[in-house]
Order: sequence, then structure tokens, then C-alpha cells
Amino acid sequence: MMSSHPQKTDCENSVNSSFSGTARSADAAAGLSNENSGDDPLDLSGLPDVVLMKIFGDGYLGVRDVVQCSKANRLLQDWFLHVSIHRQEGKGNEDDDHIGRAKNTLWKQLMDCEGLPGETFNDLIEHIEAWDGYCEELRTNLLQMACGEADEIAKMPPDEQKEKCHDFLTGAIQNYTKRVCNSHSWYKHLPTAADASKFEVVLNSVARMRYVGGKYIEYQKGDGTEFHYTWTTTKKYREQFGNFEYLHWSEHRPEKNSLRLANREGKTIYIPKYSVTAVIHDYSPEWDHYEPALRSAVEARNQDVLLEAMDPSWVFRHHVKGGKLPLEAANDLKAIAKAMITTYGDNTRIEALGEVMRKHFVRRRHCSMKDMPDEEDLCGWAKLAARAQCNRERVAIAEALYDVCVGV
Repeated sequence: MMSSHPQKTDCENSVNSSFSGTARSADAAAGLSNENSGDDPLDLSGLPDVVLMKIFGDGYLGVRDVVQCSKANRLLQDWFLHVSIHRQEGKGNEDDDHIGRAKNTLWKQLMDCEGLPGETFNDLIEHIEAWDGYCEELRTNLLQMACGEADEIAKMPPDEQKEKCHDFLTGAIQNYTKRVCNSHSWYKHLPTAADASKFEVVLNSVARMRYVGGKYIEYQKGDGTEFHYTWTTTKKYREQFGNFEYLHWSEHRPEKNSLRLANREGKTIYIPKYSVTAVIHDYSPEWDHYEPALRSAVEARNQDVLLEAMDPSWVFRHHVKGGKLPLEAANDLKAIAKAMITTYGDNTRIEALGEVMRKHFVRRRHCSMKDMPDEEDLCGWAKLAARAQCNRERVAIAEALYDVCVGV
């Protein structure tokens, strides 16, 4: 929610410094420490209107800060509403433009930015209270999964609780990253084009549970649901993956374009997506997803075609018309193609490909020099590029899981 302002006046800098976002540490966010939580509302009653307009109208504070400030000063809510009404009636002035840019109030602008339904301050409060309650439920689940039942937790020092939660989440992030990558045959069910298919990772209080008879129940052996090789009981799932879940969205499944989380009372909680492609699966290197693209560039003696829209024939099973390879993968393949196209003689080509190997793959820890394919092995080089892209996408999944944890 923070806006970027390259040049600020001294007054603005002072305001921004005095009322910076109430960021909380990861430990506090995890509910393991209540010190300096930043939950005290800010007192803005003494600030002049022009400063208030700059703070709120130009978006210097995050949503939670805005809500806290407005709770502290009810007049601010009325002021926003007054400016909005005047603007709709054509009575606004230049000062009103600072906060009256949208058709409705600032609250609707904030919720629109977050992809939340609603228009009023009370709507925003409901979203925040629902999310806070949901986070508390997840923190309770985490303590139980990491530390045991309530009586065991009560006897455990806070530092030990924190350490156990940290260790549990570290393992869960590693385990769940692997599960997401191999939970389906993505090598033949996802396109290779960037941004055509996206996943969301979430912390779900009813992860690996099913909705039956108006409530969520656990999966158990013998319940008649064992039909897939990834099937597991709720108990075993939670031990390995905690409350992590993912949702898959693509152009063929638009109903998944926004998050739908349910708590045990059935309330909906709304949350960013990250791009995944066919190379994410362990088996993907054997399917030569990038080999047709690399071969086309080498045969055309034009490495730049790798940055352009792909021909559908380049994609093994699923294609996106006008889709492009992920930029970093395209740059890897472009460097390989350039070394193969513009160099002649065994030594020169080997040296050029060796430099590509060091710069694009070894230094970035995708592999070692001993993995370097032969100079004529187009398929081997294409698999190397696919492996590097697979690593990048897996790191993105792990980082997304980490971000979700910190956010909660």
C-alpha cells in the first residue's frame, strides 16, 4: 500500500518519519512475543488538515495504519466521507483532490487495491478483524503441531516454543515445496509459457480436510477417499506440511483467480500468485520442453527469437497462443544459442559454451562444470536450461511459503 514518491518536502519527510508503518517482527507476527507489537493506535488529533491529507491521500501508510489512525480519531472518518460527498456533488476544491481521487471514499480505494469487496470503513474493519482472528487460529494450530497439546505448551518456555515453531516451519516449507512440484504430472499438464498458469500458496486452517454435512472432517484410512498416489491422512499431512495448501489458477480455470479460504465457521478470507510452468516437476527434464525452441533458434541462426512469442509447436502438450518463455530461461537459451551460432572451430565453441556454463549455471548454483553437455548436444543444453528454470520456480514457491508465514 506504500506509494513511491521520489521527491518529498521536508514536511512530508517529517510526517513519513513520524508515522512510518507499524511493522512487526516475525516472532511477534507468529504470536510468540507481544512486545512492541505496534498495535497502539496513533494519535493524529493535533496534526493540521494539510498534513492529514498528505498522509492518507498520498498513501504513506499501510491499510492497518490507516484504520488504526481513523479509530483513534473518529473525525477523520467523517472528514473522508465529507470530501467524498462533496466531490460526487461537484463541490470539491483543489485540497479535496489529495484524497478525493476515487468515486467513493478512501476505504473503497484501499479495499480495491487489496482486491477486497466492500466500500465503507466498517467493511474494511470486518476484513481486518476476520484476518486477525484467522491468523490467531493458525498460530494456535502451529503451536500444537510444533509443541504438542495445551498442557505441554503451558510448561514450555517461550524461547523453546519459538525454536520448535521455527524448526517445524523450516521443515514444512521444504517438504511442501517438494509436494507442490510433484503433486501432479505438471510436465504434461502445464504450459511452458510464462504467467499462463499460476499457483497461490496459503496457510489454511482446514488444510487437508473435507467438507461433509456442513462441517470439515479429517481424512482417515478406510474412509473411501484413497484414490490418488498423493493421498494421505490429515494427521500425517499436518505432521509433514502443517497448514500449507496451494491453489492452481490458469486461463482454463478462471474461477481460481482469487483466493477462497474458509475457516471452521465457513467465513471467507481473501489473499498473490506466482507463475509456474511445465518444468517444475522432477520428471520434466526428460520431456525436452526447451529443446524445440533452442533448435529453432540455432537453425535460424537468430538467438533473439527466443525472447519473442513462441510458436505453439514449441510446446509439448499445452500451449498459450502468443506466450513467451520465462525471461530468465529465454536468456539462458539465448546465451547457449549465441555461443553455438557465432563461434567456429572446436576450441572456440567449447570456450564460449564453457563461459555460458560458468556464468548462467554454475555461478547461480544450478549445477557444476562436470554437468556441462557436449558442444553439439542441443538436447542436453536445453535440459540444463530447464533445470535452472525449475530451480528458480521452486525457490519462488519456498519464498512464497515463507512470506505467508511472516504475514501471519
